[in-house]
Amino acid sequence: MFADPPQPERALSPMERAFWLLDRKCSFNGVNTSRIRGPLTESVVRSALNWVQARHPQLRVHIEGHPLQFVADARPLSLRIVERESTETWRAVEHDELNRRYESGDLLSRAVLVRGDEVSELIISHQHVIADAQSAVIMAREIVEAAGAVAAGNPLPPPTSFELRAPLETLLRATLPWWKRILAMNLFFFRHLFTKIFRRPTKLAIDQAAGFSDRRLAVHHRALSPAQTRQLAARARKLQTTVQGALGAAMLVTSADERPPGAKVATFGCFSGVSLRHHFQLGEEMGLYVSQVSTYHSAPQEFWTLAREVKEALKRTLTYGDQYVTLPMMGMFIPRKGSQQAVVDKFAARFDLGAPATVGVTNIGAVGLPRFAGPLELESFEISVGPSVVAPLIAAVSTFRDQLSLSIVYVEPLISSERAGRFADDVVARLSAAATSSEPST
Repeated sequence: MFADPPQPERALSPMERAFWLLDRKCSFNGVNTSRIRGPLTESVVRSALNWVQARHPQLRVHIEGHPLQFVADARPLSLRIVERESTETWRAVEHDELNRRYESGDLLSRAVLVRGDEVSELIISHQHVIADAQSAVIMAREIVEAAGAVAAGNPLPPPTSFELRAPLETLLRATLPWWKRILAMNLFFFRHLFTKIFRRPTKLAIDQAAGFSDRRLAVHHRALSPAQTRQLAARARKLQTTVQGALGAAMLVTSADERPPGAKVATFGCFSGVSLRHHFQLGEEMGLYVSQVSTYHSAPQEFWTLAREVKEALKRTLTYGDQYVTLPMMGMFIPRKGSQQAVVDKFAARFDLGAPATVGVTNIGAVGLPRFAGPLELESFEISVGPSVVAPLIAAVSTFRDQLSLSIVYVEPLISSERAGRFADDVVARLSAAATSSEPST
């Protein structure tokens, strides 16, 4: 199918291998859902998918071999059609895509069109080894724009294809002096050890223990209204913090409130996704250019005080260089001996909920997607990412048309659906109250 674009092939890096091996035990999928009004037919989506796939080499590879390799693959991306029987049909599809593993030999992204008469949902999933959350936005934007052009009867221009870049670790070695990498790693390990020994961050209580094979990802979706979203951003600026700080505070205070009444103030951790695209001066390329950092705080405490503390802690952590260490170092912990299954089992066990963070926040901010593309109107956009072995519950957040959408993604049965729903309600209630109240809140 793809004769002209350069054919991407290379070995997986240690970090990419880590993501792939962990996915043998627990989902590392990312899923985004675009709700589109207008004539979004199967042929329109197929044309748009083909055009976008020709641009991005990550969409033209599968993984196989020992050692693991990206192998060029000329097949088109999978497009499944599901009829939209109700406004809730897409939720079951999203759940399936979050938990449906990519196997050796599979292309690493796929699409599902939940087809309705007037409104449809286009659900795109990808394996995290080829794409971060910003990549998902890039792919969604290009698909919507291409679909709008096709639906309007306009020809698509010849796609300009990117080349498959070197992995994140190689890019860091090429752009970051060796002494900065060593210093960042040493600072990270010493601070990480100090936190585990002396601060002992509190973990979320587990409702029901379960092995990897019995775990499934699930999602509760919530949103602030556009007015509430604007109020939250304005108040955060006025009180010298950020929306990211407010999101972290809401997650931490809600975690603290899960403890029994009268419990003492304790330490809670929150990991935050950090894009490294600016470091490499990347444009509209897909890829895995993300890391994460963790901060630790005493809770409960006054909401906006904690939000400022989260902001400052993130700033310090980035100054230390944790973003250059946390995910790139994952490959260091892959066992060197044993069968492939033994390596997967040992590696997954080492990471199983072992991160000291209590919860996590992946906030990609304002996504910058077009509202209109030809005869199509994009009504909403939401992302979900699997917490997998890092934490049993995280928030995936995006903002489109001034509306903040929050997906609480959790691992069943470690966290029950009822409890995750209450957690999501409490987080949104705290954000809403903080956006409008001039009084201290907890």
